[in-house]
Amino acid sequence: MKQRLNSAPPNRARFEWRALVLASLAAIPFAVLALLPIIGIQPDLHAGLAWFVMAVFFWWLSLRWLRHSIAYPLRTVSTLLEALREGDYLMRGRLDAPEDALGEVVREVNLLRDTLHRQRAQVLETLALLRKVIETADMAVFTFGPEHRLKLVNAAGRKLLGLEDADEDQLGKLDATTLGLTEFLETPGPFISDREFAGGSGRWEVKQRTFIENGQTHYLLVLSDLSRALREEERGAWHRLIRVMGHEINNSLVPIQSLTEVMESRLRQVQMPSAVATDLHEAIDLIAGRAESLRQFISGYTLLARLPQLEIQQLNLSELIHRVALLQDADRVRCRGQDLHINADPVQLEQLLINLVKNALEAADEDSGEVELSWSKQRDEVLIEVADNGPGLPQSDNIFVPFFTTKPKGSGIGLVLCRRIAEAHGGQLTLSNHPKGGCLAMLRLPAS
Repeated sequence: MKQRLNSAPPNRARFEWRALVLASLAAIPFAVLALLPIIGIQPDLHAGLAWFVMAVFFWWLSLRWLRHSIAYPLRTVSTLLEALREGDYLMRGRLDAPEDALGEVVREVNLLRDTLHRQRAQVLETLALLRKVIETADMAVFTFGPEHRLKLVNAAGRKLLGLEDADEDQLGKLDATTLGLTEFLETPGPFISDREFAGGSGRWEVKQRTFIENGQTHYLLVLSDLSRALREEERGAWHRLIRVMGHEINNSLVPIQSLTEVMESRLRQVQMPSAVATDLHEAIDLIAGRAESLRQFISGYTLLARLPQLEIQQLNLSELIHRVALLQDADRVRCRGQDLHINADPVQLEQLLINLVKNALEAADEDSGEVELSWSKQRDEVLIEVADNGPGLPQSDNIFVPFFTTKPKGSGIGLVLCRRIAEAHGGQLTLSNHPKGGCLAMLRLPAS
C-alpha cells in the first residue's frame, strides 16, 4: 500500500494536495504583509490596518475552507465506522480519488465492512444451524444464568419437564429450583441419575459445564436418556440367549415328540392290562402335551427375538381400535377418541393393542370391571391410553423384562413385545398406577 501511495502521481493525490494548497493560501496574506517593508512600501497607519484586517479575514476564510475540506471527509469516515460498530453494513464510502490518503482510508473501511458483513453472515448461519441441531436433539439441553435463571431450553427439555405449551416469557421466569434441577447444577458431572420428571422417567446421564457470557458465569446442563440404549443392549443379550435356548430346546423336542408318537403307536399293538395301558397312555399324553407347550413357549420368544420388518401404511386409528375392542369384549371396553389417521404397521399395532386390552381386562374387577380405551392427538404425537380399575401394578422394576410375569399361566413376553413394537414405530410405551386406581398404559406414537 505504501509503495502505491508513494508512487502515485501528484495530480491524483487530491486530498493531500488540496490540504497543502489550502494551508499555503492561509499563509499568503501574512507573507504579503511581511514583503511590503522589504520592497520599500511603507503604508500609513490606516492603510496598514486595512491590509492587516484584509489579511486576517482572508486567513480566516482559508482556515474555514481548510477545516471544511479536512473535517468533512473525516466525519464521513467516522460515520462509516459508527455504522460498522452498530452492525449496519449497508453503508459504503465513495472513492473520489482512490490513490490519495483519504481514498486509501475509505477503501480499507469498505474492505473492513465487507469482511465484517461476511463474518457476521457466517456466524448467523452457524448459530442457526446450532439452534436447529440443539432443537432437534433427543437430549434435553438447558442453559441457566448467574442466579440459576433459565435462559434456554430445547424441545426435548420442554417435553421432559412438561413445558411444551409454555411461551418464552413463561420460560424466562423459571429457575433451576422450580424445575427441580438445582442438584444437577451443583453436582460435578458427568454422573448417572434415576429421576422422574413430568414428561417421563428413566436413567439419565447428567453433564454440566460452566461458561462465561458478558463477564458472568452461566451453566450448561445436558440430560441424556440412557434407558432406551440400555434396553437395546439388554434386548440384544436376551435375543442371543433366546436363540441359543430355542435352538437347543427344539433339538430336544423334535425327538421327544417323535418318540411319543412311536410309543403311542407301539402301545396300541401290545396286549397289556387295561390299567397299565391307561397309565402309559396318560404318561405319553402328558409328555406330548408338555413338549407341545414348551414348543409354543419357545415359539413365542422366537417371535420376540425376530420381530418382522414393519410395513408402514396410513390407517384409520379409530377403526383399528374399535376392531380391537370387538375382538376382546366390546361390552366391557369403552372407546373414546377422535377420528385420526396415522402411519403405522396395522398388524403389529393391532397386536400391541390386543395385548394391552387383554391384560387390562384380566386385571379389571371381575364384577364391575371395565376398560377405558381412549386416544387423542397432542402436538406432534398420538396418545393412546388403556386404563382399568384393577389392583394396579406390582411393585417391581421387571415388568418389561422377558420371562417375568405375575400371571399364573403367563409367559412374560406380552409387554416386552408391546414395547418392542412401540419403539420400532418410534414411539414409547409406559405403565403406571392410575390416580383413581388400577393400571394406566400409555402408548405414544409419532403423528403422521
